[in-house]
Amino acid sequence: MTKHPLVIVITALFAALWLSSCTVVGEVDTFGDPDDIDGNGNGNGNGNGNGGGNGNGNGNGNGGGNLTPTDVLLAFGGCMDLADWDVAPSLGEIALTETQPNNAACSAAGCHDNGQQGVYLNADSTLTFNTTKGNANYISKYASVNGQLELSAADALVVKGQQAGHPTYTLPQNLIDRLTQFFNATKARYDANNGECPIL
Repeated sequence: MTKHPLVIVITALFAALWLSSCTVVGEVDTFGDPDDIDGNGNGNGNGNGNGGGNGNGNGNGNGGGNLTPTDVLLAFGGCMDLADWDVAPSLGEIALTETQPNNAACSAAGCHDNGQQGVYLNADSTLTFNTTKGNANYISKYASVNGQLELSAADALVVKGQQAGHPTYTLPQNLIDRLTQFFNATKARYDANNGECPIL
């Protein structure tokens, strides 16, 4: 049976369209390897993979470049332990030191009992400790930080009593020694924990 010429033409057109849809040059088979351009696993793969990946990993991981002296002091405060503070004679006794010529303690109302002039010396020793350790300005009376963010013991509470314009006082040597011991104990804990002490 002879097919009608129109049927032959239509059949030929459909065949041509089907073949063209299957042989698009360079078409990526997204269901397979996107690098397999010709479908035969012969993708050229000229990426070479050199990448020059020489990032030396010098970031040090501790974010040291972004730290400020305040950050370091607060980290030091986080390493302060009340048990070290309370070793006899307790550093809370500094607040009870008598000043001249007014014969009043440093913790007297209006002096430093509520953090006036950047130092917190309350008659309540534990309150003084807990308030101090969370405030960089108060901590700076026990520890100082240099331009390289290195910690050292501060002598502010020792020398202030001899400075002009401030009531005179002299800390007894045992309290001066205790300040040094307190700093050393806290600094050792700070170093051992890389400045990230557990909550004490």
